[in-house]
Amino acid sequence: MIRLIEKTYEIAPSYIKNWLMSIAGGIEFYKRYGRYYKQGIAFLRKSQWWDEGQITAYQLTKLKQLLTIAYTYVPYYREVFDSIGIDLYTIAEATSIEEILPKIPFLHKEVLRNNLIKLINRAPNLKSYAVLYTSGTTGTPIKVIYDRASYQIGHFAFLRRFYDWIGLPECFKSVRFSGRKIVEPERDSPPFWVYDIFNRRLFMSTYHMNERNLPYYIEKLNQFKPHLIDGYVSAIYILSKFILKHDVKLEFTPIGIATTAETLYEDQRATISKAFKCKVFNQYASSEGAPFITECPYGNLHINFESGIFEFLDIENRPAKPGSIAQMVVTSFRNYKVPLIRYKIGDFVELPDTSIKCECGRVMPVVKRIVGREDDILVAQDGALIGMVSYRVFKDAQHVKKSQIIQHSIKHIEVKIVKDSNYTVDDENFIRQKLLKIFGENIAITFNYVDDIPLERGGKFLSAKRLFSLKEIYS
Repeated sequence: MIRLIEKTYEIAPSYIKNWLMSIAGGIEFYKRYGRYYKQGIAFLRKSQWWDEGQITAYQLTKLKQLLTIAYTYVPYYREVFDSIGIDLYTIAEATSIEEILPKIPFLHKEVLRNNLIKLINRAPNLKSYAVLYTSGTTGTPIKVIYDRASYQIGHFAFLRRFYDWIGLPECFKSVRFSGRKIVEPERDSPPFWVYDIFNRRLFMSTYHMNERNLPYYIEKLNQFKPHLIDGYVSAIYILSKFILKHDVKLEFTPIGIATTAETLYEDQRATISKAFKCKVFNQYASSEGAPFITECPYGNLHINFESGIFEFLDIENRPAKPGSIAQMVVTSFRNYKVPLIRYKIGDFVELPDTSIKCECGRVMPVVKRIVGREDDILVAQDGALIGMVSYRVFKDAQHVKKSQIIQHSIKHIEVKIVKDSNYTVDDENFIRQKLLKIFGENIAITFNYVDDIPLERGGKFLSAKRLFSLKEIYS
């Protein structure tokens, strides 16, 4: 049914697109918010206040359940566990996470992408219910299958609790900016959006957000008056800069802004908050089913311990030090149809220097910052990993409309810039000195001035990317 709607949607006029989106939204509503969702959100609203002892006991219990299921019903894990001497008795007798989890080899993206059939849970009572795909920003999209309970709890119950933290009521109007191509790419006049009446959600295109079209976006937002604006950071930031630059008067104030899928820099947060006069909440999750990290009202990023276990490792797979940039290896409790155990998802965070006791009263662990994907992490000439490079270089730069840093090798950086009419050689020298300070005095820097920097596959904007593997440096 959904596939038929999607095919019809591609060729339909705008008013039909709205109805088709609403029909698809209605089907999805009933898939998402069933009895498992209701059970899940009731549990999560209680468990968020647990103490450290309850959290530790819960995670060990869930891990042992997950490993037992994986050994019994998933061919890939049965082979892996047998090869390293883990059986049902070993799992049952484990008294701590550290006793058993580190023994299991990492699950890499290539295995998930190319061997999905061997990773599917064969339990006869666990039927396939939903199929999701990753955005494919850095390669071929990965297909992941969910059972009913995993889909309703693992996605939508956790998301609803995040909405609680934002302060949203049970029913609210929202605007979504994502990589979804909701209108024809060649469209040059509004509407640049489609409305799902069933879920009270307005989908706005990220592919048409230029100076000429943004006034139409503002007009529609003022008409719609959403309680929540969520989606890609880059799209919401473009809109926010336009609002401030032209002193646009909004006729509504959202309850909150929720950003996802791209790294949120502090200057972007400040700009978005100033434009919309509300708080910005960051979050981390993935279509594969990685555990959630969500921001609370006090600005701390909490690991949602009920959704899985994070291991924070350095580039050589050793436990990362406090205050460092760490890769995340995830063991997820969000999907039992395709279990992810020690999955190298390719995303990085910055760890706090010391443990943080949050004023919100939750004792969920905290990370300092969501840094981004592995390809967003660049490398200095001394081998140090560098996150949030674009923010560090361009936060004080002048006369730059858009920028992207591309690292071709440890010796060469390319800087793409969309400049304004006031840009001079002094601005270039300022940026060059910033880069030399970060990467080392001998780094080669090429400036490439362009009319625009296109979005990546999946509609995301990458402010920094690396074109070589970290293995080339650290192997």
